[in-house]
Amino acid sequence: MSADRLRGAVLEARDITVTFGGFTALRDASLVAQPGQVTSLIGPNGAGKTTLFHAISGILLPDHGETRLDGRSLRGMSPDKRARAGMARTFQILELFTGLSVAENLQVAVEGRSSNRIWRDLFSLRHPDDPDVLRKVHEAMDLVGISDLANRSAGSLPTGLSRLVELARAVCTDPQVLLLDEPASGLSGPETDRLHAVLTSLADLGLTILLVEHDIELVMSVSKHIYVLDFGAMIAEGTPAQVRANPIVRAAYLGAEPDELQAVES
Repeated sequence: MSADRLRGAVLEARDITVTFGGFTALRDASLVAQPGQVTSLIGPNGAGKTTLFHAISGILLPDHGETRLDGRSLRGMSPDKRARAGMARTFQILELFTGLSVAENLQVAVEGRSSNRIWRDLFSLRHPDDPDVLRKVHEAMDLVGISDLANRSAGSLPTGLSRLVELARAVCTDPQVLLLDEPASGLSGPETDRLHAVLTSLADLGLTILLVEHDIELVMSVSKHIYVLDFGAMIAEGTPAQVRANPIVRAAYLGAEPDELQAVES
């Protein structure tokens, strides 16, 4: 898969505020993700990371603030329109079509990206033998390293392989921005190493990647820039080295993930 297909775009979240009743889940949260690199968002459980992903991807509308893609406001755009604008996303909970093969899961994504009738195409393959569609599917499987799984039922795969299939499916939509919500959840050590290699390859092809992840070692090793969210507010940002050394970040993790940041330094 060539760099001209996986071109990136600057993603900006500006002053995002989200409230649920009297509870403020996010308060003026802002971040910028640049093309050709992995930008990570970390924080303790309940910090608001997934809520910010929901606001960026259009699943929920913020009370205040907006998301911009290469300077263009996405205000008011639905999730499917944001997907057509170049945004792809994976979720904490695996969302594969378990009754389809791995290749068919990816083909649904390719066809849905090019169709105006997305809901119909989620449950059907319109052009099962279209060479352009099949080419995109096989390119994505090659890139993620799952070509040997093409004919396997998605429902028969273990968690680690399923997450790679979900990542390949997102790549099939020709994204400019890829939002990954805890892709290392449930992965073994070797599977996490494989994910690291895939993320690095995608960034090298120019894709903009925004990563939410609890695996701090993975975050520190793959990221160029890191944002730290706690109690709905951004409390720090910087390079991995700057975030590791930040006493405010350490305090936010005390009692939740003690010594984890310290362990990464050694």
